[in-house]
Amino acid sequence: GKTLVKQNEVDALGHTEVIDKAVAPTCTETGLTEGSHCGLCGQPLTAQTQVPVLDHSWQSTTDVFTQQCSGCQTERTITLTGKCGLYDADEPIWTLTSDGTLTISGAGVMANYTYSPYQDRILRVVIEEGVTSTDAAFRNFTNLVSAVLPDSLTNVNQLTFSGCTALEQVDLGEGVTSLQLGTFGGCSALKTLDIPDSVTSIGNGTFTGCTALEMLTIGSGITAIEGNTFYGCINLKTVTIDTYEEAVTLGENAFHQDTEVIFLRKKPASLVFDGGSGTPDDPYRVSNAQQLDAVRDYPEAHYIQTADIDLSGMNWTPIGGSYHF
Repeated sequence: GKTLVKQNEVDALGHTEVIDKAVAPTCTETGLTEGSHCGLCGQPLTAQTQVPVLDHSWQSTTDVFTQQCSGCQTERTITLTGKCGLYDADEPIWTLTSDGTLTISGAGVMANYTYSPYQDRILRVVIEEGVTSTDAAFRNFTNLVSAVLPDSLTNVNQLTFSGCTALEQVDLGEGVTSLQLGTFGGCSALKTLDIPDSVTSIGNGTFTGCTALEMLTIGSGITAIEGNTFYGCINLKTVTIDTYEEAVTLGENAFHQDTEVIFLRKKPASLVFDGGSGTPDDPYRVSNAQQLDAVRDYPEAHYIQTADIDLSGMNWTPIGGSYHF
């Protein structure tokens, strides 16, 4: 227990500062602020704090749908968008996705060609409810394969799909009232089309050059088909019209000479006879040979002859075959 050399207290040397360098953040990793610690004891002197990840710096590439970060080289797929309103600066708007689908949304009248720099990439067109009219919106979009139109669209302007040589499928919706000059002119891949009941007229040359068109159905609202509407439709075998022949005004050479036109309805009896409603109490009134011949078309009705009818000189086919009326 005897002390030989007495210990004396020595003052602390003090910290020796060592700088901890800052680490710059990137677009994939966080960074650190500059800090420091003691080189002797390791105690932190100035704590480093985390710096958030930077935003990617996206740059265009040779593909309009692809952008690449200049920092980390990561790529992303984008959707293109813009405005295409004819009268309204804000709508309709268009969006084009990398799979080739062009969607028109909003309300009002479309202008044409605002998206035309990308027309070679457009494979499908979907116009949503709210759009009411098109201009020559897709003229010469040679890669366009299909189009879907909304019920709100009442006006398909002339040349809307003219020159769309790959167009195969079109859904016209239920609101279009007319098809105008050259709407589908030169659509040489279009094989079939259903025209809705809402359409009342089909303009001159609407289907000119649709050489693959084989079958067409036209709804009950049609009243006029102008001349040369189907000029050059050399493979159009059958056109079925859901009304009666007298209801439709046909222009000169409306159909190709080899096309069979089938009217699905017979003329309303009220427009054939002199009066009546066809009931036992109010029979249709028959007063001439043409009306008498028309009786065969409405066998379920009741008739009364109101005048003498001369059938001499007519090649008359008895009504009812082996049955007597």
